[in-house]
Amino acid sequence: MRFALGLKGEALGFVSAVFFLAVCFGVPLGALAWCLLRERKLTGVFFLGVASFLVSQVLLRLPLLEALGNTAWFAVFSATQPMLYILALAASAALFEETARFLLLRPQRTRAFDLRVPLVFGIGHGGLEALLTGAGVAPLLFASPEQAGLLDGALFVSGFERLSAMACHVAFTFLVYYAVMRRKPAAFGLALLLHCLVDVGAGLASTALIPLFLFELLLAVFAVAQLWLVFKFVSKRKDSI
Repeated sequence: MRFALGLKGEALGFVSAVFFLAVCFGVPLGALAWCLLRERKLTGVFFLGVASFLVSQVLLRLPLLEALGNTAWFAVFSATQPMLYILALAASAALFEETARFLLLRPQRTRAFDLRVPLVFGIGHGGLEALLTGAGVAPLLFASPEQAGLLDGALFVSGFERLSAMACHVAFTFLVYYAVMRRKPAAFGLALLLHCLVDVGAGLASTALIPLFLFELLLAVFAVAQLWLVFKFVSKRKDSI
């Protein structure tokens, strides 16, 4: 992968590694710092977002999938039905994460509609995912810096993917927040559908059924368009009954 920056080899790999780590650590920690310094009442909302990912994925879904992976029928299913397997993984991720969002946002019903709540909650949710991703790569880069040069800019793609994923999580949270605050189950259903669609695309890209670069490009466009449309939709209807 080459960019029009005039960077090659180790230099490009180093810059891409810095960018990747800045996204994975800088965005969520920067959002937390903003809450602590400027909007302390939203700090709890940020950690609710963190908790929603921690509980739904780290404590529930991933251990369940690991247990299923040790069963013969599930191993056969994943090997013989790759499309259904990808759909099942995507649907389970959507169901676990959006349900956790819904349950943790329900107490907000007693408070005024505040668009900062889904924004901060979504960054907390997607931010923990980014932190865990970065934490898995950072030790390798620090232990062996020359590995960054061998990556030749590949981490730029991973960094942009994390940004797109966080934007998607914010958009999903806006929909779930609207569903909670205005008792609109259709908005929750839409969040489930969109989340499932994104994860199906990720599954197809991970198995090379679609080109990785094409998926990353489509994900970025989808994330920005989705976030903008959802924000416009929710902000216009925040005062509706």
